[in-house]
Amino acid sequence: MEVFSLETPQGRRGLRGHSLAGGARSRTKVAIGTFDGVHLGHRQVLQGCDTVLTFDPHPMQVLEPHRVPGLLSDRRQKLHKLGSLGIRQVVIVPFDHAWSRVSAEDFVESVVLDRLGAQFVSVGQGFRFGAWAPGRQPPSIGIPS
Repeated sequence: MEVFSLETPQGRRGLRGHSLAGGARSRTKVAIGTFDGVHLGHRQVLQGCDTVLTFDPHPMQVLEPHRVPGLLSDRRQKLHKLGSLGIRQVVIVPFDHAWSRVSAEDFVESVVLDRLGAQFVSVGQGFRFGAWAPGRQPPSIGIPS
């Protein structure tokens, strides 16, 4: 399993970079989430995906440290569990205040589509993303070609 870390963005240009998917021919099926514990619910989100986009530290540790849930696993344990499920690539967003200011649109366009080459995206119920979390999506969405 390959593990990548995305650089902290410096404005929109900081999100740009080479594709991690290996070019246009290599369209990925991406699961996005924190995946703490990689429990049965997570396994449903991960089903059929070859790539995981996750966050470390947990976004709540940066945004609202007083509300952070008790975490079930550390990065090493999470990576081990994801690898045992056949995930080929894990992309880690080193979540900080700069990442928290990235808009939902920029996140989807620059990270999910451009960097990861997503053909399909799967997220858990209630997943939200982007600055001020406006990017609420249904659990699994196909990305048009």
